[in-house]
Amino acid sequence: RPEKLQEVLALGGAGVQVGTSFAFASESGLSDAAKQEVLTRIANDDLVVYTDPVASPTGFPFKVLELEGSLSVKDKYQERPRVCNLGYLR
Repeated sequence: RPEKLQEVLALGGAGVQVGTSFAFASESGLSDAAKQEVLTRIANDDLVVYTDPVASPTGFPFKVLELEGSLSVKDKYQERPRVCNLGYLR
């Protein structure tokens, strides 16, 4: 909703987070199967989505969903290789 961005800018904001829009865009690395699973589970009220205050390296909270086989699973997350040499990734 472009009008919301204009509202934020008028209030002195510098921008907005749009992670969900980017995650579901055709250019995203999220597989079509994962996108469909998320949409189906949300429609069936069968998906845990929460706001995580520390998940983002930007320091801003964002939504995280618990999807089996994804990085929301603690063991899977711990196995993830860290490639940032600036220390932003945990």
